[in-house]
Amino acid sequence: MAHLELLAGLFLAHREVFHKPGPGATVVDVFAEPFERLLRDGALDGSLRDLPPTMTATVLFNLVG
Repeated sequence: MAHLELLAGLFLAHREVFHKPGPGATVVDVFAEPFERLLRDGALDGSLRDLPPTMTATVLFNLVG
């Protein structure tokens, strides 16, 4: 509850904090980038399955929240 005002503020305006127009509109680069890097590294060394890293990273970020 301490950060509710901040979280609510992120959803006001025109969603420009999280969404951009075009084909990658569902991807949140700045937040999902660390997950994407881990997914790419894991696919390269064989410790993770090779999945679409950008979309999978965004899904992981949303699950964590």
